[in-house]
Amino acid sequence: MNTDMISSRNHIVMIRRDLLHPHPDNPRKDLGDLSELRNSILEHGIMQNLTIVPDKEGYKILIGHRRYAASDGILNELPCVIAEGLSDREQVGIMLVENIQRSDLSFVEQAHGFQMMMDLGETVESISQKTGFSEKTVKHRLEIAKLSDKAINQKREWQLSIGDLIELEKIPNVKEREKILKDSADPMNLRYKVRMSVQERTINKNLDQAKKWFKELGIKEDANASMWSSDVERVREIEIKEENPKDLTYENLEKLLKKNKDLFWQSRYGGYISLFKKKKKEKQQVKKTAAELEREAKLKKRREIEHYGKEAALSYGHFILELPKSDWKQAAELKLEAEAWKFMVKGETGVASYHFAQLIENYEERQTYWNEVFPTLPMLLQMLLLLVGELIGSSFLDWNYRFDKETIELHKFMIECLKPLGYSLPEVIPPEIFDYESDLYSLFIEDQKEDEETDDEEEEGDE
Repeated sequence: MNTDMISSRNHIVMIRRDLLHPHPDNPRKDLGDLSELRNSILEHGIMQNLTIVPDKEGYKILIGHRRYAASDGILNELPCVIAEGLSDREQVGIMLVENIQRSDLSFVEQAHGFQMMMDLGETVESISQKTGFSEKTVKHRLEIAKLSDKAINQKREWQLSIGDLIELEKIPNVKEREKILKDSADPMNLRYKVRMSVQERTINKNLDQAKKWFKELGIKEDANASMWSSDVERVREIEIKEENPKDLTYENLEKLLKKNKDLFWQSRYGGYISLFKKKKKEKQQVKKTAAELEREAKLKKRREIEHYGKEAALSYGHFILELPKSDWKQAAELKLEAEAWKFMVKGETGVASYHFAQLIENYEERQTYWNEVFPTLPMLLQMLLLLVGELIGSSFLDWNYRFDKETIELHKFMIECLKPLGYSLPEVIPPEIFDYESDLYSLFIEDQKEDEETDDEEEEGDE
């Protein structure tokens, strides 16, 4: 009797190996290390039968892919139970559940298995019932299945975690998810890029809503108004980086408009909307003295310079935070720690997480970075981040409009350190801000010369 084609639901039959082949829809793609299983088969044979289903070419393996692969070159016949009458959906479901119960599937393979079941007509609820996974877990796996294998395999060296891929779910567009995954240098960098993408999308959504309300209320945009001008009075600064900002409501805008006629608005860098009004000139304006006009001009110019300085410092900090881990070694090879230490001593720089307060505004994210990422940075990058905290609150001019040359030199040092790593100064910041002989400082140069001459005379007198 030929036992090769015997059909049975409950009886174990021996089937020739050349009539068996792996199931094409097996969710498990990586069979793992088979050496231990091969040794066991050599010594004891196959102790547990395979489950197979008939097809045109012979039989597809439903359960037992590892046993089949490990017995190659050892056995010509394998013990099998033949299952009949199973639909494609039932076959995939059996393979998936069998592997999951043995903890044999990676979360990516689980994702593809769940997607197969969905394609065959299952629902999230039915998959949850058959596999024992919660509906929340099933939904997460189905989101992972939307990513291409190529996008995931490119990051195998990370030991990509389920948490990393769940983080990507915050991005609705799958192509953007894959781009972020591709461009990220490490898991921390991925989470930062996701956070920035979510924030940008939130800012744009809030800004679009604000524009509609501004149009309805007749509040016009003035993108060219200078917030440092004495002709402008800022009425309200609205942060739009979070979902549903409490200050951005139609009712609040309407109240502001009632109190302040002729309001204007301006979108600001970093997720802010400024509402302002232009100061009306008095009909009988008292003529200001030349000294008063000079003082006002200096104050306005000083605020402008301070703004540029702060934005430059923030750009250094954000560059370091986003620097790929692959570039850390290059930073360590610059050997500028001694020079950085001199600036830290001069500035009495402390060592605390508050230095990142304006770089990472969320307290929990800041503490996580301080406790988990900061200690792993090369010493030079640690020192530079602490110096960024000092620079954010520093000014190029003191209250008497005298130059603080050490602050300017520290800015130059920061750029010198970061330039080999790919840093470039943002276009909105004029490079001449670091040259205290430039026209940007023309209002203060004479004062500075007078101060220097006075200092020289005092030194000569002391001698």
